[in-house]
Amino acid sequence: MSEANIFTNYSQQENRFTNGLFSILSLARAEHPKFVSGFFSDLLSIQSSHPFASFRVLKGVPGTVDADVRSADTCVLFETKVASIALEPLIDPQFQVPRHMARLRMQSEPQRRLVLLTPDDGKSNYISQYLKFAHGEIQHLAWKAVYAYLRRFAELHTSTVLAGLIRQFLDTIRVVIFQQDIAGIIQTISLGDKSGVQAREYLDQMRRREWTQWRTPREYRDLSGTCRKLLLYDPKRKAITVEVEVAEVLRTNQESDYPWSNIFTPETLKVLDAPISRDSIRLIPGLEKFGIGPAAYRRITQQVAGNGYRASCGEPLVATAEGATRDEALAKLRADLVARVAVADIVRMTIPTPISKEPVWPDDQFTRDWLEGIAADRAPDPWDLPSDTSAP
Repeated sequence: MSEANIFTNYSQQENRFTNGLFSILSLARAEHPKFVSGFFSDLLSIQSSHPFASFRVLKGVPGTVDADVRSADTCVLFETKVASIALEPLIDPQFQVPRHMARLRMQSEPQRRLVLLTPDDGKSNYISQYLKFAHGEIQHLAWKAVYAYLRRFAELHTSTVLAGLIRQFLDTIRVVIFQQDIAGIIQTISLGDKSGVQAREYLDQMRRREWTQWRTPREYRDLSGTCRKLLLYDPKRKAITVEVEVAEVLRTNQESDYPWSNIFTPETLKVLDAPISRDSIRLIPGLEKFGIGPAAYRRITQQVAGNGYRASCGEPLVATAEGATRDEALAKLRADLVARVAVADIVRMTIPTPISKEPVWPDDQFTRDWLEGIAADRAPDPWDLPSDTSAP
């Protein structure tokens, strides 16, 4: 391992993210020491009586932790992933987490932690199994929490070099981690006798908790115990009407066309009082053509689903604004529109629409042949005005 260096190049993507994060923390020590201590206290509840002085990151050595951060009384080891459900299983003591725990317990500092930095939901069953493996010694840290912490600092220190580096790192997190990771899946409901889902009945059945699972033609492994949402889109109502978390995905083969069963987490089942319309779905980047074509499901990325709010408006003043809250996004959009209107010269124009006295036909061979056939069968031409136009 070597001290974190922002200019060090790594071939693996997750190592580049590890180096980027801890290089920023290392650079911040001199001018913003509270930013470093706050990272550990606010995000991980790790309090040290001494400043964190050592930030070492992986340098091409397989089998080691991704980062090692220390103060005089604290040792924090990091295992970093940039994709969900990417941690090695616990079945072999030579796999990552058991191996890292063995290393951690050999350290001399009185306060020791292994931190799993991943895009996963910390409340999911998937992460819980790792936390239970060494209760109190392993902690989970979500990239969403890191993103929010870094963004707050960048917004408060807009003119500093460190804030500029952080903003670049935030852009990379959005593009790489949030866009590749999913927050849920929109599943189009197959209505009718074949699926057993009746348009007039299924919502009331959901409210009465008569549905405990949802069968699908394919496996949604990414939903299994991960706190991600299964969103049901009703093609008749043209809206998402139900959301639920999936506790487990099993191959039950209860029906040949729907072999996979998505077992609900009961308390998360919710029939939406205000269904999410297809038009609203199409405002989400990447889902502009939702509902067009044969695709029965779509994935929603963390960037869209879990990273704030987006407000937008269309012509004549096209604008979009994002914020951590709904009110913040609307306030930013309003300020942008006010600024534009203040310098805009808006003129209402009436454009006459010419109406041809003659029928306008497509200029193609099929239409020409069709018109010739009509002319041959009819006399006079129905478009010709009668020669005598006087009143009878």
